[in-house]
Amino acid sequence: MQTSNWIKYWQQHALPILQESKVQLQQMLRRTDSLRPTDIEALVWNDPLLTAQVLRFINQRKRGAMASDVVAIEHIVMMMGVAPFLERCSHLPTVEQYLLPADPQAYQQLLQLLARARFSRALSLDLSTIRNDAYPEELQAAALLAVVPDMLHLLGSHLPEKAPAADRTTIGALIAAWQLPDALTQLLGGNEVPSVRVALQSSIVRLCSLLEQGWWLDDISTQLETIAGALGIGLDHVWDRVSKQMLRQARRWPYVQIVPAATWLAMQPGDWPVPSKVQTDARELLTEKMVPNVLSERMQALHLAGKQGAPTNQIMALAVRALAEGLGMQRIAFTLVQPVEQVLRTRYVHGVVANDGLRSLCINLEQPSLFSQLLQKPQSVWLNIDSRKRFANHLPETFLACAADNCFLMSIFVGSKPLGLIYADRHGQQEPGDDHYNHFKQICMLTSRALTHYSQR
Repeated sequence: MQTSNWIKYWQQHALPILQESKVQLQQMLRRTDSLRPTDIEALVWNDPLLTAQVLRFINQRKRGAMASDVVAIEHIVMMMGVAPFLERCSHLPTVEQYLLPADPQAYQQLLQLLARARFSRALSLDLSTIRNDAYPEELQAAALLAVVPDMLHLLGSHLPEKAPAADRTTIGALIAAWQLPDALTQLLGGNEVPSVRVALQSSIVRLCSLLEQGWWLDDISTQLETIAGALGIGLDHVWDRVSKQMLRQARRWPYVQIVPAATWLAMQPGDWPVPSKVQTDARELLTEKMVPNVLSERMQALHLAGKQGAPTNQIMALAVRALAEGLGMQRIAFTLVQPVEQVLRTRYVHGVVANDGLRSLCINLEQPSLFSQLLQKPQSVWLNIDSRKRFANHLPETFLACAADNCFLMSIFVGSKPLGLIYADRHGQQEPGDDHYNHFKQICMLTSRALTHYSQR
């Protein structure tokens, strides 16, 4: 029952896509006259969830008795029209808006699945040329869809309307519910007696998963032999094609937190321990002797969101998490410049109680003060017992009434334009030190860069 409810949920809800896909779709929407369906096809094939969403939509349409199943993305774009296709897909939610602020570790797991899917797709397409496969688009779609259930499980608990809990289900059951073509069900293991084509595709998908742990595992040889037999070529030839695809992916892979499979190619043959055992031992050692670097994870998430053009609310949520969870800041306020009124007014707060003056802070920028100086260029200040004496005549009374004795301030810019200031303190906790201040500045600089990147999309 749980599994059927989970499948029903994903029949009725749009699938989130990668933020980078959404940015590119929105950019394409501005120049539809010069686009070709093949331009859009390349983008869709790079995102498993977008591929699944597009295939689900087109194959669930009302159609006559003579209508056929559609898998080729280029044909789908032509059927829908370039502008309607882009308009529909560019409004989909994103993976990052759900996972990055809430669960960076789950997001990293999703990126690992993304790496596997892209590698599997590239290898499937490459090897299909040896067999002269008449429908390579089916192989590409099957390679990408293989990771979709795991991606959806990672997303489920972080959605505004949470997906029902479910046991791991087969991709076959999911794509059957989405009414996707039978060829995809077969390629993903839906046949009790698989054809050579199905066996080949299954081995490719399995191989790409195994290679993430190292090239020396026994089961890898089994998959390579299956592939060689299906293609009618030598084992060395297969491995040559596989290793070239691994290296090609590593050269192009943009996510630094994911280790490409090609990393293991440099290792010499030998009696290596099973990677999963090594990873388990390492995790146990870390659990016993080390504290997870939450600050590093939160700053990495903020940096990645900036590179991918995440929206303002997501950037600010990540910045607040980096300051609160990474640095232990208790009160955080983001004040925005109001150009018409020429004031600086609090917009976002964290850890600030309802009657705290920091919530309603409003500073007149027409009167010279430390705040008007900070907004001249990206800069910061650490207000403590010593520095307060120097700035005493430049601090508004409204600020002094609500600020902690020991606090940080830094201006946030979008390009060359001042957007506002971030305030943070460790109210009631141990006083901050030099490391706290340096990391505070780094987080603020990452925030400025991310907001600038989004504004330039």
